[in-house]
Amino acid sequence: MILTETGGGDSCHSVAGKSAEMGCLQYQEPTFHLHSKIILGYIPPRTEVNELYVATKMVDRWLNRGYTAYQIALIWNHGQPYEVEGINEYGQYYNSGEHARRVLSNLTY
Repeated sequence: MILTETGGGDSCHSVAGKSAEMGCLQYQEPTFHLHSKIILGYIPPRTEVNELYVATKMVDRWLNRGYTAYQIALIWNHGQPYEVEGINEYGQYYNSGEHARRVLSNLTY
């Protein structure tokens, strides 16, 4: 996910997206808060380690619910396990299917 979102690297934590997302995983603040509450029961400080921990546990949760890697990439991109495209509230074009295919191309087992 990190490779697709920001390319990784030492400075990815400071990367800001065009739709109010931040960090290596490009979490939007409300999504990080929601995922943190689900995984930890509280909202921790927004650090690279906390983001990675929360994201890893969310992916584990989705895998345990039977979602495929493709569906998880779709969920990561827009919150649902199906493809959508359009213009978001920030005026940015999105295509979740295209995003999910990029995630899968970066996936290694």
